[in-house]
Amino acid sequence: MSAPTATPALSSHRRGFTLIEAVMVIIILGIVGSALVVGIGTGTKGFVLGRSNLALAQQVQVAMQRMILELRFVALDQTNGDLDLTTSDDGMTVTFRSKRDEELHVLAKVDTEVHLDGHVLIDQVNEFAVGYEPTTGEVSITVNVAELGDFATSIYP
Repeated sequence: MSAPTATPALSSHRRGFTLIEAVMVIIILGIVGSALVVGIGTGTKGFVLGRSNLALAQQVQVAMQRMILELRFVALDQTNGDLDLTTSDDGMTVTFRSKRDEELHVLAKVDTEVHLDGHVLIDQVNEFAVGYEPTTGEVSITVNVAELGDFATSIYP
């Protein structure tokens, strides 16, 4: 008697991938790849924006420190004992005499920049205000910088 023979469909081993399997792998790889590209692009934009905002914030800090330094040395007015400091009605210009050099200095907003004696301290400024309260001697400075918001300080020279 002869041994039963197996049918070819059951005995053959599969070799390779079907067309449907290959297409599914390509689609999945495409989805994963596009998600990675979007994620990397968003991360890169966030990094660049954060870096530029940090640089601008550092510039504002340096400018605020310079204004504080200059306004700490405001001389006293000999006629009334107050600080020799005047502010414009809109608060965007302040004129003061320094104890260090006895010269008149001007701190003002010009367009989108804050100037000290004609030299740019900071740019990209939306709003700038200096206030002086003679009863307490407080000088307040507020600077609103594009994309960063308000920076404010008070000085008691």
